[in-house]
Amino acid sequence: MKLLVINPNISADVTALIESEALRSAAPGTRLLVRTAGHGVEYIETRFESLIAAGAVAEIVAEHTRPGADPR
Repeated sequence: MKLLVINPNISADVTALIESEALRSAAPGTRLLVRTAGHGVEYIETRFESLIAAGAVAEIVAEHTRPGADPR
């Protein structure tokens, strides 16, 4: 199984924590592709910030699901 795991904020530290927990929790043989939002805020605290994060996440999903996308 391959999972795309996205941190919706721009914090590399949070991404590292998410990746650590995902690796610890993943079934044997699961491949993780962990990404950090390319723009937005470091901490999502408001509805507006969550909308910004949603856009950043949608961009990552679109990048990895478009026809011909690199499956790594």
